[in-house]
Amino acid sequence: MHEMHTYSAFLSGAEDATSDYSFALTGLSISKRDGILSYYSASAQWDNDLVAAFAARPNGKVHILRDGAAWEYFNQSYPFRYTLGPGSGTITLNGTRQETNTSPASLQLDDSILISSGVDSSGQTTFDIVPGAVDPKPGDSVAYDPITYTIILVKLQVSGSSEKLRINTEVQP
Repeated sequence: MHEMHTYSAFLSGAEDATSDYSFALTGLSISKRDGILSYYSASAQWDNDLVAAFAARPNGKVHILRDGAAWEYFNQSYPFRYTLGPGSGTITLNGTRQETNTSPASLQLDDSILISSGVDSSGQTTFDIVPGAVDPKPGDSVAYDPITYTIILVKLQVSGSSEKLRINTEVQP
């Protein structure tokens, strides 16, 4: 079992001539692809101050920190979604970012970081790996006993005390 990372975020204010606004995350979902839009979804507890912060920073970006260090960011989409119930509520922030991997890395998978492998409904080989053991990016190559694959999709799901990192790959010719 691996030690779970901590995730937090801040909304940048420089784009709107104001300060950054930090907030805690309750959930996170990232689906990253190379050269096309990647999708991000971050959840936070309902807070009137957070709603006001987003209203004051309509051009801000959501920056995600992993273990206190800058890690990912995305362009927020409007409107953000929310759910309110008796005594609690959640804000869900969705957004996108496009990035091209201009310097692909070569990664090696071994049993110390591999949780499981399989084939999904599209025929792509998937690897569930220990989050944070390596930082795979779409376009990177990954070697696993003795086949080399190209990473097509990187998916991270964080919720409560659960953290899952899956990469979808295709065999390199």
